Parts: sequence; structure tokens; C-alpha cells
Amino acid sequence: MGLGAVMVLGCFGVAISRAQTPPPDNMKRRPLGFGWNRPSLESLYAAARPPELTYTNAVYGIAFRFPSNFVLHLGDYERGIYSSKNDRGEILLVTDEIPSEFWMGTNAAAITLFLGVQPSLSVESCSALAEPDEWTSGETLKLKVDGVELKGRTEIQKGDGRGMQSGVGNIYQRQYTGYAHGICYEFDIDMTTLDQTRIRTPQGIVQVDPERIFAELESIILTVKFEQPISSAFGAEAKKGRVTKPWETNLRIPKDLAGLERLADWDIRYPAGASQVGSRYPVCGTTEVGNFLPITFWYGSPLDAAAANAAVDKMNADVIELLKKNGWQLHRSPPGAGVADCYAKELTFVEFGKGTSRCTMNSPCSTYDELYVTVYMPISVPDKAQ
Repeated sequence: MGLGAVMVLGCFGVAISRAQTPPPDNMKRRPLGFGWNRPSLESLYAAARPPELTYTNAVYGIAFRFPSNFVLHLGDYERGIYSSKNDRGEILLVTDEIPSEFWMGTNAAAITLFLGVQPSLSVESCSALAEPDEWTSGETLKLKVDGVELKGRTEIQKGDGRGMQSGVGNIYQRQYTGYAHGICYEFDIDMTTLDQTRIRTPQGIVQVDPERIFAELESIILTVKFEQPISSAFGAEAKKGRVTKPWETNLRIPKDLAGLERLADWDIRYPAGASQVGSRYPVCGTTEVGNFLPITFWYGSPLDAAAANAAVDKMNADVIELLKKNGWQLHRSPPGAGVADCYAKELTFVEFGKGTSRCTMNSPCSTYDELYVTVYMPISVPDKAQ
């Protein structure tokens, strides 16, 4: 059912969802103050705050706020082990993930929030989706959201070494359904834990409290607003919805980068932990060191290898043309910096990178079907008098 976030267990061998292309190195660097070997449970529990961005789907009459450090997938996305017999006929609108930076080192393996709709269900059938079953634990839940009463349940599937994917411990799900303006809305918060009999770490695994996870992600559900849907527009394109763009927030991103929206339907990736603290980098191979917030715009081409290369090259050229038109200056990286040339304007840098999801270390190739355009924004402007 409904609204959630899914993660992939690479090193533990648990395939929760389809493999995602790893981000460029600049997106892998960890924010200051977060320990890899000693995760902060309070940072994990507070990952859903503050919810700065807004997802809006006018066709299905729903909007909610979510944190910029989450990974939001629009439209169809594989549910993996979270698939449910009750979800037949559901139109999955959003999959919202808590990045692994927050739960790595804990016994959590995936934390997800899903949002789906079933426009053809009656109010009675919608309510029945949250009826207890053999996996239900505890009492029936109720949540009042924007005047709509959501009915919910908690399900716990205990790992017994049989019937689950390798490495999975328990699966926790908190599911809500609500009926408004003729549409059945489904919300689902899901968390998977590790099978700790298969895990060996020098410092042990930090235990996560599922109730705290549910409570924090329910705070996102509580931001939901229901409006009158546009039934005449139901269809495949209605799955996408709209998400607040970086230049529509209070982030210090140059407004002229709004022109990127005319070039492609970018997958915009904010850094994990961005809402708490920035990351300290030397950017673009310079000695410029300070607190920078990197936001990456990802473009992917589904075309065949040769056409994908050409499409990525063209998009790269189009972005550079946009930057030059708006007064950005080429900033050449020093020899040996290991960083491509980038563009700079008023202490903000834009860096380019190409990648591929088609080739692996075992089957290398010269294809690149992805373009990463990363904007480094200064969190604080240095005092020139010092």
C-alpha cells in the first residue's frame, strides 16, 4: 500500500528494489558530523525534518511536504518485497526513500514511504484494505489528515530463514488508507531489518526502534492536503506530479539555473543530511574550501548506445550554452586535480560528469547514457575582511 521509501542492500546481498545507478563521487561524500562507524540514531529519527519540498499531483488531488535529503521517485517504481495482495489495481504515485547515510551501521536495511491511489474503489472497499490479516500486530490505527480520517494497521513479518530474500530479518509495515473526493488513497511506511545471524561487524549493529521510524514518517503524512481531483485527466502522465524545484526554495541557488527545467525532465538529487549540515569540499579542483551544498541534476537516455552517447553530449552542450548565456565563466581545474573543468559564478560552481548504467566492471564499454550536472552552493559566504 501507499507512501514509502525503499533501499537496496548491496553489501548484505538483499535486493529490495531495482538497482539504482550510483551517484558521482561528490554525492557520496558524507556530511560533517555524521559518523560512518557510529551512526546517530537521533539523526535517523529526525531524518524526516524539516520537510522543505512539496510534491503536488493536481490530477489526483493530493499534495504533501517532504525533506530535500530524501530520494523521491515519481510514477511507477518497483515495490520489491513490499508488494501486497491488497495493492492490485493501485496506481503508485511516489516512492520516497531515506538515504542509507542515515541508517547505515544500524540493523535497518530499508526505510520507505509510498503513496498510491485507487480511483475505482468504493469507500467500503477502500476501508477494507486496512482490515487486519494474519500479519497484523496491535490495534487498528486512526490518523486525521486535512479533515480526512485514515484507517491503518501495523504488520510485522518475522524472519524465519524461509520465504524471504537472503539477509532479510523482519519486515515492518504501517499502512493507512483514506477516502476523499471519490478516490482511495494508500499510504505505506515500510522498514526492513537485517538478519543479524548473517552479519558480522567489529563494533556491532545499532538497534533501531520501528515505532520511532513510523512516528517520524507519519509526520510527513500529516502534511498531506486533499483537493478535488481532475477525473478527466486520469492516466499515465498523471502519475508524475510536480516537485518543488531548488530555485523555488530558500536555498542559495542562482535563479538563472531555472533554465535547466526547459532542457530536460531532471532527476534532482539533494545530498543526504543537507538539512542538518553542509559538506566541506575543495570544489572543482581549486583550493576553495568551505561549506558547500551540492545538488545534482541527473539526466539519463534510454536510447541505444550510440544514440545515448550523442544525446548526453548534446545535453552537456546545451547546459554549457545556458550557463554562458547567463554570465557563468569557465573555471579550468589545475593539472592533476582529477576533476573536469567547471563553471563558476559568485562563489557557486557547476561541475559535469558522465556515467552509464549499462556497463559494469566485468563488462566495460565506452557507452555513457547519463549526465550529472552538480551545483555547489556556498552555505556561508566567507568574510573578505579576514
